[in-house]
Amino acid sequence: MTNKESIGSLKAQLYGAETKYSWEHKGWGGKYDHLGIWGLSIVAGYSMLGFLWLVSDDLTVDTPVFWGIFAISTIFVLISRFFFP
Repeated sequence: MTNKESIGSLKAQLYGAETKYSWEHKGWGGKYDHLGIWGLSIVAGYSMLGFLWLVSDDLTVDTPVFWGIFAISTIFVLISRFFFP
């Protein structure tokens, strides 16, 4: 018996065997799936703001640059939620 013949006989046995149990995976989902996706979007969107806020001494809440970066980060969060619902 050659290798192809043994593979063919194993395939025939496999596809002819009785199925005891099967399931279909439809994604992680669940009750709190949307919260995880929102959390990931917020962490990814505001990571640039958090990094710059920790590193820069001049970036405080009362500067326009802070609010500009905050607005851009908010746009990034909303865009990521639009593209990955």
